[in-house]
Amino acid sequence: MTAKRRFLHGLAAEAGFDPALLDQPGTLVVDNEERADTGIIVCYQAGLQTLLWGDPGAMAALRDLANDERAVELDAVTERAKRLGAELTASADMRVLISEATAKVAGPIPAGYRQRWLKADNPEHVALVQAFADRSDPDDVEEAALDEMDSFDEHAINVLVVNDDVLVVDDDV
Repeated sequence: MTAKRRFLHGLAAEAGFDPALLDQPGTLVVDNEERADTGIIVCYQAGLQTLLWGDPGAMAALRDLANDERAVELDAVTERAKRLGAELTASADMRVLISEATAKVAGPIPAGYRQRWLKADNPEHVALVQAFADRSDPDDVEEAALDEMDSFDEHAINVLVVNDDVLVVDDDV
């Protein structure tokens, strides 16, 4: 089984749906009791499925998007959520790292910056992420799962750093 497939099977197990669904087009709407009363909904493209997973109260407004035959696009979910008064607080392109050459930053990299991977199996990288997390809002750290980075074998974070590779943290930002 490939690393990507293992990751998707792990996601299916955590969300509580049959991994066989990953090979069938459709949209799953799954309650996540751990997010109850948070208003947080996440949308994953998982295999051929679109998985909407979040606060059971908030999921009620999206339940009719569930469909056994078609996967809804992220834009459609975002638009529906906005019409219901939700705010998009984060968007990420989550990929299983096979090689650094296979995953690049979407769009042009701003002048003066370059792409760098921080990997869970590198203690120095984990320390950098921990230092960043320690200086960040705890709710943002939890939502981004930065506090769990060292628990995923194939997990990595793709970041932009200044060209001289010095991580600059501005307290005013």
